[in-house]
Amino acid sequence: MNINSQVGEPISLSPRFLFVIRLMVALIWFCDGLQQEISFYSARDVPIVRLFADSHIALGKLWGGAGRIEILLAVFVLSGLFARPLAWLQIVVIVVMNLAGTSLGYQSIYHTTGLLINDLPLLFCISLIGLCGPGHLKVAASPNHE
Repeated sequence: MNINSQVGEPISLSPRFLFVIRLMVALIWFCDGLQQEISFYSARDVPIVRLFADSHIALGKLWGGAGRIEILLAVFVLSGLFARPLAWLQIVVIVVMNLAGTSLGYQSIYHTTGLLINDLPLLFCISLIGLCGPGHLKVAASPNHE
């Protein structure tokens, strides 16, 4: 990291470091998606998902669909394609999920601030990708993809 940069100058981080961050973010999405895909319900998330599903079958379909979307998101994050727009999309998704969890599932979530604080390191890593780009080892695409 360039610590001598002036205010307003872009942050410059090592491309390898950015790749490692991107890899960790992709692994988090993949593990969460795989956990939901094979139906290991998280005690933290079940009350929130039940607000949108009226039966156990609907809960399983909604849970599995969310798992597939998270696995797909992990693949896109790992590819490095559209890194900046995808980073901002991830931030919006996480913030909306946390706001929905705290506002709709308030009776079942005892530590709503803990829910938000828990995702801060992930949000920080995603924002670094959004600010600095994907780093090394990204899939080649057309020159005007970003």
